[in-house]
Amino acid sequence: AFHAETLIVDELMENLSHNLYPSNETHRLLSPWIGHNRAHLIELHHQAIIIPLMTSNGYAQAKVKSEAMLRDLTETWRFNPRTLFTKVCAPAVISTAVNTTSTTDAELAQAAAACALERYYLSSQSYPDKLEDLVPDFAEAIPVDPINSNPLHYQKTADGRYQLHSIGLDAIDHYGGGGDVTWNYQEALPLPPKRERKSRRRRGKP
Repeated sequence: AFHAETLIVDELMENLSHNLYPSNETHRLLSPWIGHNRAHLIELHHQAIIIPLMTSNGYAQAKVKSEAMLRDLTETWRFNPRTLFTKVCAPAVISTAVNTTSTTDAELAQAAAACALERYYLSSQSYPDKLEDLVPDFAEAIPVDPINSNPLHYQKTADGRYQLHSIGLDAIDHYGGGGDVTWNYQEALPLPPKRERKSRRRRGKP
């Protein structure tokens, strides 16, 4: 997804450059300037997101790296025209993308884990004591937290249900509070009663 976003950013800068070039003379003057901003933004994207995501706690590393690079961009290169568009686009492209994608991935991981937990419940009328009990009958592997690649945090609750959560981008477990991404579910509604189907006979036939 982030590689695709890099291509989108590149296409955005390409379209922007064409819109700013009403004449050949303007193109000659502005082309290097747009090119520097374009290259700089894509480089920041790789350094702040793509490379950190390759580590075991990728999202947390990407958050730290992107925030540091954005601060450096704002404080150090304040009047640099080669980074003008980078400063405008970087917060949305880098920081917001990391926050949104990490939360979405965590919710997807928890949804998959919840499905396995419900299958376990249907089989034994209770939830497992730990996520490891889901393997191999109800899940191929222990459900992991995409933010730090550790198992999702799970525990049974006093009401016979469970709490499932992912740590937030601060990489600190708040036990389901704070910046954690917590799985919320509603109790299944009872199915409506089945209606008896009345046999219908065609006219003239028994």
